[in-house]
Amino acid sequence: LDKRTDMYAMGCLYYYALTGQYPFTGDTAAEVMASHLQHNVPPLSEVRPDIPPWGAEWIMWHVERNMDDRPKDARESLERFLILDKQSTQPVTMTAPVPDPPNSSDPQPTTPKFIFPSADPEEAAAPTEQPAAPIQQVTPTQPAAPVQPTTPVQPTPPVTPEPISLQPEDIPKPATAPQPIAPPGDIDTSPHTKAQQLSAEPEQEAAPQPKTPDASPVPVAQPIAPAAAQATPAAPAVTPPVQPVAAPAAAPTPAAPPTTPQVSLSGAPATAAAPPVAAPQPGAVGAGGISPAPMPEVASAKSGMPAGAKWAIIGMLILVVGVAALVGTSIMKDRGETTMVNKVLAEAKVLNEEGKLQDGIELDKEQLKGVLNRTTSAQETDNRALLLKTLAYTKAKGGYDANDVILDHVTKVKTRSSIRTEIFKAVMTRRKAVENIAPLLEFAKTTKENDSAAAAIGAARASAIGQPADNYIDDFLMLINDTDSAAVRGAAERAAADLIAQSENKDSFVDPIHGAYETALDDPSKFAMLRLLGATGGDKAAKTVGETLKSKEATSVSAALAALGNWADDSQFDTLIKFIEMTENDTLRRKAFDATYAFLRSDRERDSDDLGDMWKLFAGVAATQKEKLQIIHGMANQKHEWAISILELYIKDEDDKVIDKAERAKSLVERRLRERGGSSDDNE
Repeated sequence: LDKRTDMYAMGCLYYYALTGQYPFTGDTAAEVMASHLQHNVPPLSEVRPDIPPWGAEWIMWHVERNMDDRPKDARESLERFLILDKQSTQPVTMTAPVPDPPNSSDPQPTTPKFIFPSADPEEAAAPTEQPAAPIQQVTPTQPAAPVQPTTPVQPTPPVTPEPISLQPEDIPKPATAPQPIAPPGDIDTSPHTKAQQLSAEPEQEAAPQPKTPDASPVPVAQPIAPAAAQATPAAPAVTPPVQPVAAPAAAPTPAAPPTTPQVSLSGAPATAAAPPVAAPQPGAVGAGGISPAPMPEVASAKSGMPAGAKWAIIGMLILVVGVAALVGTSIMKDRGETTMVNKVLAEAKVLNEEGKLQDGIELDKEQLKGVLNRTTSAQETDNRALLLKTLAYTKAKGGYDANDVILDHVTKVKTRSSIRTEIFKAVMTRRKAVENIAPLLEFAKTTKENDSAAAAIGAARASAIGQPADNYIDDFLMLINDTDSAAVRGAAERAAADLIAQSENKDSFVDPIHGAYETALDDPSKFAMLRLLGATGGDKAAKTVGETLKSKEATSVSAALAALGNWADDSQFDTLIKFIEMTENDTLRRKAFDATYAFLRSDRERDSDDLGDMWKLFAGVAATQKEKLQIIHGMANQKHEWAISILELYIKDEDDKVIDKAERAKSLVERRLRERGGSSDDNE
């Protein structure tokens, strides 16, 4: 809740003050609520065509559903009104002196903001960084037992090694696996003496190893290696047994065949004087058979990269370059379009402030498409009202149809339903053209967006006013019967009622509407057809409505009362008065009273005396304070002598509030009559 909420309330107040009806109506509280939520409000210019267009649009500006589309406060509202009122060629509607427009030196709103694409091009092109794999720590389940003195190992026959199957978890990963502890700097790191990983916890220091007389570390006794791995010649001489070695507790680690210290057949450890063991080549045949293949990370660089991998990398590079080129082109195009649209908005802003935007703004096709793209973007919020007004008054610059371009974009683009609804209401309702009716109705029939469908029907209705009703009435009747949406049904019913009301041959619609009433599959559609029968009038319609008025179903009676309130002529006025006098249902009485009030307030060609007699008859059935105040309100807007005589009846009432309102209304009518020469004629 903020100032824009007050602007909305003030707009509703203006609307009611100028029309005598609420901007959001319905037969039930639920329908009124739905009208609010779906923003189903008849444009003020249609209800009061005598009001200057700029004034009607100024009032509708206050009751916009989107808060950002309303005046931000009363100051902005008043400033806009004064500018438009002074610059308009219409008669000034204010009785008070019109203040000068605001000084041009005052701070003005900033120019339209430069809207960047939603995604940062650099971020879009950059590859997503993958988190490094966590270091896998190997925790020993049991501490390793120290090596005990052993007896000399007896020679064993050669054993054919089984194929070594390396699992992914067995292969050390240089980037993540714990690194082995390096030997002291004075020790030669030959394949026979490479330090083994002594612990799963690298931060702990390894215990020193005993050395042989030649300063080489004494290797820990290992299981007998396969014969294929023994590159040292067999020595039949018996060597001393292995001496006990105090080895630190070491966690079991995956065996690495190429770096395992060698043990002679006699069980004695190899000494530093032994020649180094040559690394076996893949597939080499030794004493024990084919040697196991080396691990991937020690594969020979001479083997080269497989051809498939090379082409895969090349293909990936080409794809990356292509995507980057497309992204770059798209970004440059978006930035160019943003600059173009900002220039259009700057021009539209100047025209709007001068009150000249409604005279039209010329755009070429590319400019119009850019404005449409910006308008349907969910990220655009600051300039949406100006964008909508620009689209409403766009004039084609070049050989294209602006209405076709706008409708094609709006009905096909992927955007929010609320944005599409705004465009139908604020743009297409103003861009009245017969060619717009067919695509608007087609969209309403096929879309699943109920709010957008209702707005499209309203725009089609605006374009159909003044056209032969026979051409479009069937389309609106079909929409009433085929939809489950109250919003769509209500919009189609209002459109059909307006087309019937303007027709000079209303009787021609009785049969098709009555047939639709008889075949309707649900009550809402049936009641809509019943209300439309009131717009056609005639004996057949009167008979159907009269029978429904006797129904025991309150909803059916409500629909019949609404039909009588919308009757084509004055022939059913007495039926309404009689129902008000006879009914015992307070709710239905209230509905009948409201229907009669709306009927007398409708713009019809009536003789002044006949209208006065109808008002006097209506005033005679008013019983409650609310009903009497409603009659007084209706009299305050009259310009006839008979209004004073009706008000004098209420001045003698027992209710002080009724007396006070009646006296004020009488003074107002008397002043109006004096200003107009003391009397009024029947043609006013």
